[in-house]
Amino acid sequence: MQNEKYHEKLISDNYDMFVGMLLGNAHIEAVARNRHRFRINQPYLHREYLEYLRTQLNPLLEEKEGPDWFPTSDLKDLQIDSYSTRAGHKKLRLYTIVHPLFTEMSKIFYDSQGRKCVPENIEDYFTDRTMGY
Repeated sequence: MQNEKYHEKLISDNYDMFVGMLLGNAHIEAVARNRHRFRINQPYLHREYLEYLRTQLNPLLEEKEGPDWFPTSDLKDLQIDSYSTRAGHKKLRLYTIVHPLFTEMSKIFYDSQGRKCVPENIEDYFTDRTMGY
């Protein structure tokens, strides 16, 4: 329970960052009914940006192991998933843990068919920090 409260505070404190990433190429992914996590995809070219996000989101990231995962610089316990697209472009992605706040965000930023959309009241979610992500 203590971890969940800590994670909730971390997500709440960085809500504007998550909104900014959602307006780009991040996604909220359903892993089960009413259970969602945040997914961030980036081209390999933007690895430094993903490394930065990894340091910001450290306690929220899902830990993985396997052949497609490789450790990155200083935080060896957290990893970035590496994969290639059909066109052969190398991509990187991070997943967060599942959390109820991501489920709430999905109700705001996704329509009933599961397509990402910009809510009409988007200005309610904007801060100066939002556009930086």
